[in-house]
Parts: sequence; C-alpha cells; structure tokens
Amino acid sequence: MKPLSFVDSSPLSGERHFPASEWPQPHRHDLLFRDLRIYVYQLSPDFTTHVWRAAAKRLMFDELRFRQEFCLLRYCELGWERDANGRQFTSELPVLLRLLQTTTLVDDPATADAFVVPFSIGTYQTLVRWTSRPFERRELPPISQVTAKLTSQLKFLNASTASRHVFFQSVDSAFVGLASNGTGPWLPLSSIIFHLGDDLHFYGRIKHFSPNRRALRFSNSITIPYRSFLPAKFDLRHPWREEGHRRLLLFGAINAKRHWLRGELLEAVNRSRAIAPGRVLVGSTSQFSSLANAAALQLNATFCLCPSGDAPAFTQRLYVSILHGCIPVRIDTYLRYPPDPEHIESAYPFPHLIDWKKMSLTITANGRHMSKLELAKKGYVHLKKEFSKLVPQLLALEASGEARVMRAYMRKIVPLLTFDAHSRTGELLRQDAASAAIHELAIKLGKRSVSVPTPTSYGGLAKESQSARL
Repeated sequence: MKPLSFVDSSPLSGERHFPASEWPQPHRHDLLFRDLRIYVYQLSPDFTTHVWRAAAKRLMFDELRFRQEFCLLRYCELGWERDANGRQFTSELPVLLRLLQTTTLVDDPATADAFVVPFSIGTYQTLVRWTSRPFERRELPPISQVTAKLTSQLKFLNASTASRHVFFQSVDSAFVGLASNGTGPWLPLSSIIFHLGDDLHFYGRIKHFSPNRRALRFSNSITIPYRSFLPAKFDLRHPWREEGHRRLLLFGAINAKRHWLRGELLEAVNRSRAIAPGRVLVGSTSQFSSLANAAALQLNATFCLCPSGDAPAFTQRLYVSILHGCIPVRIDTYLRYPPDPEHIESAYPFPHLIDWKKMSLTITANGRHMSKLELAKKGYVHLKKEFSKLVPQLLALEASGEARVMRAYMRKIVPLLTFDAHSRTGELLRQDAASAAIHELAIKLGKRSVSVPTPTSYGGLAKESQSARL
C-alpha cells in the first residue's frame, strides 16, 4: 500500500482537486450510494488541496513527514495537547472523501440530486483557531475573507437549490463563521451542513449564569461524530470484550475550569461516593496522565460523565466513552430560551439509525416551557439537584440489569460512530460513521432507499433521537 499524498491531479474528471489515493476504501455496501447524483463545485486549490496540506503539516506536526498525510485521512492517536487535540475536528474529511468515492459525480447540474462544496470549513477554522504557532496563523486569512471569496464561486446557489447544497464544517462551536459574516448569515438557512452539534450559533467559552438566547438555526443540517480516540487493537466487529460486572460504576475526567457548573458536578458526585465504595472515580483531567490513560479506565466503567464543552453541543468525550463500552451520561450545562419544542435540545448524530434513548442518559434543564427569567431562577437549581441524585440512580440502573441492556445495544451500533477503523489490510469491515453520514444525506434528499443498514446488523432503525432522561 503506497502512502497517501495530496496532489493536484485528481481521480475525478476535469481539473478538480481532491486526494488522489483510492485508500482508505469504503465498505462494499457503500456502493449503493451510487444512486446519489452529485455535482461537485470545481473550486480553486486554495479551498481544497492547500487546506488539506496545511492541515497535514500543522495538525500532524508530531508525525514523520511521510506519515502526516496518512494521519489526516487514516488514524493517528489523539491527545490532550493542543495540536493533537485539534485532529478531532477533522471528521468532515472522511465524510467528504467517502462521498466522492461512492456517489455518482455529474457534470450537468440539472441532473444533480445535490451540490457539494468541497471546502473543509471546519478543518480550516481549526487551523486558524488551534494552531499553536502564531507565525503560521498569520498566513491564514480570517474565515470571513475566505467565505466572501467562496460565495462568488457558488454559481448555482440560490433560494431554490439551497436545500440541496452540502457544506462541511466539523467544529465544536456550532456554525462559527456560518451564522454571521458581518451582515448576517452568508448561507441560506436551508443549506445542508455536516457539523458536530446543532444548537446555538455561538463560539467562545461561556462562564456566566444567564440563559443563552437561541440564534438562527440551519435546520436542514446533519450532526456527525468527532474523530475519536480508539481503544488499542480496536475491531469494528468486536468493539470491546463482553463481560458481566465492570469494576467502576462511574468515571469522569473533566476540566472544571472550562465551565463553572462542571465543578459543581464533581463536588456533588464525590459527595455520593460513600454509597458506592471504590466504584466512583471522577476528577480533573490533570489527575490523569493522558487521554490514553483516561480512556483505559473507561473500558472498566459502566457509566461515564460527558458534560457539554465550550459550546452547547457535544465533545469528543461522548464518543470516546461509547467506543470503550461506557454508557454516556450527558450533562447539558447550558440553558437556552425561548423554548423550541420542535427541535431536540442538541441533535444527536444519525437519528434515523440510532435510538439514543436506548444507550445514553441526559441531565438537562431544557425542554421545558420556561421564560428567560424562570430559567435563570430555576434552571441551574434543577441541575444541581439532579447531580446529587446521580450516583443512586446509576446504581439502580445497574442492579436492575438495564445498564447491561443499554451496553448491548451500544455494542451493535458503535461502528456507526467510528471513523478510521479500517483493518490492517485497509478493508472496512463494517459500515462506519462516514457511511451513516451519507445515509442521512440521502434521507435529506428524499432518497430513503439508499444503503439502509439491516436491523440484524445495527439493532434496528431509531424512531426518535432524543436520549433517555434521568
């Protein structure tokens, strides 16, 4: 197998600029995606190969040069260090690559089911915001300048085609650079956007007590997972060893400085440790030597704390816990108003394929018809009460056998939340997160017959995507 390289000569027609390697390979069932007809904009290299090369160089800085491009499209270990941590925000790349590998590309826009804009917006923003070398950041224009240049090249984007235009922006702060470009949204709100969590169009760390006002939302968007830390010798066919009793009831490695409510969570849980002696291990990330060390502990825990990050969407922690067989307890630390009953508080990935209430728990004060004043008075009080009851409730779920049922369902669908899990030979043994992303796209486009996984493979289709609540 030859190393990957980013070159301007493309395997596609014309002078489009995409990765020229045929590896990593899609799953054989992904060939059903050929029923999707895709028009791909022929953007300049500034939006394609130049971005990928910069990402390979900057985010894979600790790899040997010949492996940097390999890491970008395959797997390299993530970590808590700044640049290594930035790799988690590149999940748009395997989705884009799979889309180009498996669908039918057309040159006539009149025959297209969808229009793909192959600019990796999230990867570019990660380069701008996460690169630790100031002199390199200065080489990258602000996202507002880049998007202004991009829109001039989208000649088929208009009100009637917006709902079939596909963009890629896998960053944690939802829609940074999309919701506003100085004068308002620069993309129609009906556009399809692959992202890491749909909620507030906000970025920056939130530390205040006040509820956050909901902003404009791209309601046609699709949530995809982070690129996550994989267990050692991970196998999609056997994600983790089946066992009866896990030593730890609850595990959590949390940076309490990122949000004040995380500190309240840690204190409340630690006050309850006496009712589960030796089975509750939660603390600051500084207590654990590395992400690998923390992940290893998750393999022996039944439940894992997964609070929101700097933005109200998910963090990589949710997916790392699932990949290690640890049932995620999502702590929604943000209050939002006005009420939005038609929208799930934070849209989980792939709701047509995964029934999240069967494999996760959520503590939240949202989903209630409260005004801003009511949320400010009652919201955080409610969350703190729920924190104090958490350990007893988890013990009850374990004793009843419900936790074992949840983990069995999670084991079935874990491939759909996984990137970069090809075998040593380069074969993809199960359809993965990139496959699921294109399946969701097909549904958005009205192509429901495209590559639906069988119930025997993934535990059946989900009827709703909202997780169970404690």
